[in-house]
Amino acid sequence: MFKLPFLILLVAVQLATYLLHKGYFLLINLDQTLSPNLLTSYLIHSIVITLVYFSLEYSIRKKSQFILLIYFGFIIVKLMLYFLYYKPLFMQDDEVFLWEFMTFLIPLLICLGLFICKLSFNASKNS
Repeated sequence: MFKLPFLILLVAVQLATYLLHKGYFLLINLDQTLSPNLLTSYLIHSIVITLVYFSLEYSIRKKSQFILLIYFGFIIVKLMLYFLYYKPLFMQDDEVFLWEFMTFLIPLLICLGLFICKLSFNASKNS
């Protein structure tokens, strides 16, 4: 029931990506006060994707009719997360820089990629 391999994969990939991302920030000499925002971004995306993944897995196993609703709920949560948390954070200086937006986008894309691959793998294994 508990999908430990997905969690291990998610943590490993997110940790590696975070370290590369942080290393890039150090390489281009960005302000170190951004590091908490970067870590927060990776943690938030990992938590949300984990909750959605387990919700969808549970719905698939129970043959629920709410799978699409759960997925759309996930999209709404992500949009709310961006507009309520990240955008005000980015707009503190009245300008959104590319590297600021990437603190939101890179963890999101990594999580979505793992999420889609894992669900596709599970679907092909079950059919």
